[in-house]
This record gives sequence, C-alpha cells and structure tokens, in this order.
Amino acid sequence: MAKLLSPKSQLAARITSDLLLIILLHVSYFIIDAFGQKRLGFHLNDDTIKLPYKVDTVSTLGVALYSYLLPILTVIAVELFTALFRRFALDEANVWHQMFYFMYNFVITYLIAAGVCFLLTTLIKYNFGRLRPHFLEICQPDTLPSPAQPYVSSYTCRGTNRKALEDVFLSFLSGHASAAAVGVTYAVLYLQERVHLKVVPLVRPLIQTIYICSCFYVIFTRFTDFKHHVTDLIGGLVLGILCALVFFLRYLSQMQTIGL
Repeated sequence: MAKLLSPKSQLAARITSDLLLIILLHVSYFIIDAFGQKRLGFHLNDDTIKLPYKVDTVSTLGVALYSYLLPILTVIAVELFTALFRRFALDEANVWHQMFYFMYNFVITYLIAAGVCFLLTTLIKYNFGRLRPHFLEICQPDTLPSPAQPYVSSYTCRGTNRKALEDVFLSFLSGHASAAAVGVTYAVLYLQERVHLKVVPLVRPLIQTIYICSCFYVIFTRFTDFKHHVTDLIGGLVLGILCALVFFLRYLSQMQTIGL
C-alpha cells in the first residue's frame, strides 16, 4: 500500500497517524474519568492520612508545561544550533531538511512517550489509587473508625473543597513525579545522544545535572506539600523513567545520528 503512495502522501499519512495517536493518548484521561475512580476505606490507626492540606508548590498546569516544554524546547534549540553550525561553520548543504527531520522525530517520539506515561498513570490511579496524606482533613468523613470497627469502607465525605475531593483517592502513583521524570529523562537521553561539544565538554553534563535536579525538586515538593506518600513518588519516578527509556531507545535506531 505504501509503495502506491507518493512521497508527499506517505509523509502526510505518517504525520496524520502520529497526531491521531498522540491525541488519543492524551484524551484517554477523559475516557477513564468517565468510569469513575475507586473509592477506598481507611483504618483507625492510619496516621499517614492525617496530615494537613497545603496548596501545591508546583501546580498541575505548571508540571504539565514543565514536562512538555523542557524536552521539546531542548530538541528545538539543539537541532537549530546544529543546523546553523553545520551550514555556516562547516559550509554543508541540505542541513535544513535534516534539521526538520530530526526535530520532528525526536519531538513526536517524546509526545508519544509522554502520552503513554500519562495513560498508564491515569489507569493506575483510577484502578488502584490510594488515600492522600491529607485525606481526613479534605474528606471529613461522617463515619470514623473505632476500636469496635477499626476499618471503615462505607462513609460520606462532608468536605467542601470540591477540587481537592475529586482526587483525594488518587495518591498512587504520583502524576507530578511521572510527568517530570518522563520529560527530564527524555531530555537527558537526547542531550547524551545529540550533543558532543569537544571544546566545552562540561556543558552537556552541567545542563543534564540541572535538569535532573529540577525533576527531583518537583518530586520533593509533592512530599513536603503532603500530596503523596514516598512510595507514590517512587512509583511515578520509575514509570516516567521507563517510558522515556523505552521510547527513546526504540526510535533511536531508526534515526541517523549527526551530533555536534
């Protein structure tokens, strides 16, 4: 079938299929949310859900912008600089076509990796979940555990913070951690593969270190804001790293490497 299409038609089909896949992965949240989340009970002596509610240090919108813009802008900047260097310093021809080729492939690969990470995070949250550390303050359940009934599974939340109530059962795993991890891991892997500055060799590891530190800062705020338990953060971190690794290495073999 592909042989019957012109090169332009093949390119259009490739771009269309890529965009449809990315859109489907990212709208999966609304499909899963329509089925509702798992409601969980709680124990009498569970001190991990008695912490106070705090406002997010890094908002959901903030971590979304961070996790998408960091790797995408990194790819754009590196590929543009590479093309300019090869065109004007090395006087090479046909650099712009290669620039857009690499730019498109690395960005699309990341968007797919981030979409899969988002889908898996949502599936785990809604099918397993966990009570957030501030559960009792936000929920204010009408029935509390007692020595006679140490575990309560049937109760009604009387809290008035509707936004916080919507995700009070979705502590595991951390969406902030998985989003930050997939973005930073992909950006670090990309820099390792595409940037080789012999004149200033410390630039790449310095940038990579800054990226990694920023990721751990985002994750750490989720603990200090009492939004997640430690295992929630570890789970999100591992998931984000794995998604970035799998997709980066999977598609890297299909790209011809031209480094700085």
